[in-house]
Amino acid sequence: MKKALFSALALLLVLCLSFVGLGGLVLAQEGDPVVCLDSLGPGTVLELKPGDSWYMWVGLFHLSIDGKLHDGWCVDPDMPIDVGWCFNASLLEQPRETPWCEIGYIMANYSPSSDNESAAIQLAIWKYVAGGKNEITTIDPYVESRACEIFDDAEGKCLPELQWVAKIHPTDNHNEEEIQETVILLTKPPVGGDARPVDKLAVLAPWIGLAVLLVAGGMVWLRLRQRGA
Repeated sequence: MKKALFSALALLLVLCLSFVGLGGLVLAQEGDPVVCLDSLGPGTVLELKPGDSWYMWVGLFHLSIDGKLHDGWCVDPDMPIDVGWCFNASLLEQPRETPWCEIGYIMANYSPSSDNESAAIQLAIWKYVAGGKNEITTIDPYVESRACEIFDDAEGKCLPELQWVAKIHPTDNHNEEEIQETVILLTKPPVGGDARPVDKLAVLAPWIGLAVLLVAGGMVWLRLRQRGA
């Protein structure tokens, strides 16, 4: 009886300690974050082709995701977005393959240091999204030439394992208008949610208290039995 009691108590303590080891991180599942286009960064309005030419903003976006600032780029030029729009969106990790490898490489290795450079970065990203250098072009000779240079440099290249391209996919609309998708760079992608620290002591306190009570109760019981014997 004594051996069985102590075995049970030891098992309980082992389970508590195991929970300590496993309880350092939990995956927090939350709803879609709120994304806002706070302002436009460097860039310019360009005339784009092929087909019937059209004009649109070509450059960097300053985005906030649940209040945290990010540099973003458009990957969906056929859809609208405007400064001040806020919407819920999911962050989708893109596969390590063309065109996302090259797009991530461009985002990580080219700096939007001027309006023309920023426009060239955005145009190079669109060329990869569209599937080729000639699938989307601009009549601006400098930006077109620079975008092609960036496109060629990025071909076949990818990001380090710790970096990933996150596509911001809107899960609602703005006044019944669909919203364009954008991309940002992130590091160490979460698996199923954001890893958050847990207060181990707060979680384990009831179990530790129970274990202490069982040990104390077992000792009292043994002493009473010894006296009765």
